Amino acid sequence: KLNRTIKLEEDIAYFEINADYSRIRQMFITVLDNAIKFSYENTDITIKTQNLSDIVKVSITNYGDGIDEKDLPYVFNEYYMSLDRQNSTGTGLGLAICSYIAKKHDINIYAKSNKNDKTSFYFEFKK
Repeated sequence: KLNRTIKLEEDIAYFEINADYSRIRQMFITVLDNAIKFSYENTDITIKTQNLSDIVKVSITNYGDGIDEKDLPYVFNEYYMSLDRQNSTGTGLGLAICSYIAKKHDINIYAKSNKNDKTSFYFEFKK
């Protein structure tokens, strides 16, 4: 049983984009699923929206083992998989598909991570 809390911090309640709903949903669910899978027990996962001057930024942050700095540039590559125990059943395609969806919708996607602390995935939507 996973014990996690998902928190929402919204600077903007909604914004409109012209996009394929099912693909955008798939992109967010994949990253959220990874956040749950790779987070420590009894920690929060935070979804945050920010209304900036020329973009809307959405981030999903979890607290766990994090991603090694040397591996971070490759997390969106096809078949990239960490060697973590939690990833033993992964295919290495989830984040590559997210990256593909983001590119097709002109969304900037990237990740930042601090080893043994937190990992955040960011989505920047142009206004």
